[in-house]
Amino acid sequence: MRPKFRFRLNGRIMPEIFIQPMMVDGESTGGYEIAVDIDGLSCFTVDDNSNLWDDSLPKFKLEY
Repeated sequence: MRPKFRFRLNGRIMPEIFIQPMMVDGESTGGYEIAVDIDGLSCFTVDDNSNLWDDSLPKFKLEY
């Protein structure tokens, strides 16, 4: 039986995710990051939100 989704971000099905080089000021840092492209919103990177100033702010939940 095929799964009903491949990736889901905060409950919304993502047709695909992108693994891309992490860039700072146009230079590669040597690491990689996960990005998603949501219709009507834009393409943005997903992180663990560990550096948020308030723990009560919403966090990304990526399921696969």
